[in-house]
Amino acid sequence: MKHVWQTKRVGIFRGTFDPIHSGHLSFAETVYRLANLDELYFLPEPNPLHKRAVGDFDLRLEMISRSLESFPNFGLLNKSNLHGSIHQILPYLRELFQSAQFVFLMGSDVARSLPEWSDLEALCKNNELVVGLRGNDTTKEITSLLSSLPTRAHKTNIIKAPMPTAASSSIRTNVSKKIHSEEILNTVHDFVNSNRLYRESDPAS
Repeated sequence: MKHVWQTKRVGIFRGTFDPIHSGHLSFAETVYRLANLDELYFLPEPNPLHKRAVGDFDLRLEMISRSLESFPNFGLLNKSNLHGSIHQILPYLRELFQSAQFVFLMGSDVARSLPEWSDLEALCKNNELVVGLRGNDTTKEITSLLSSLPTRAHKTNIIKAPMPTAASSSIRTNVSKKIHSEEILNTVHDFVNSNRLYRESDPAS
């Protein structure tokens, strides 16, 4: 148990979550434990900067909400007017959590795009990063990339993602072909089917 004078540690997991899957959830569980977090929140992006077509924001929120029913330590932040900029997100988070220590979660695929972030300094200043290795990415590669950044995070940890090959894109493809995906929870699978999401006519599929 933390003493009252210790800073609260809050994990922030940004992403499209289109749809949220077991890889996201298992990574969040691992970080929650290893980074000694007090709270962890999913913060879906309404209009991601680097993706042209994503599913409806409200539908993605509902899928996340259904997934988190089994995870009492996780929460969902619903902010439809935050469009990916760290300069927008940090004041919002500070208003909610005051002097908390923020720990941002991301996959190594996202980490590879960090050199292109115009607000990298804002992300790194006083914040911690936890990067989950995905695909064939190695600790050596991601360590080298992070070390080469013009601004480094307050603290960085690189871990092996529990389900490194899980991907929303492959889930959408499977659903469009009417193939059941084991990587999404049954409650999400039922929601996807009942709302006919990711069918071939869906631009996000």
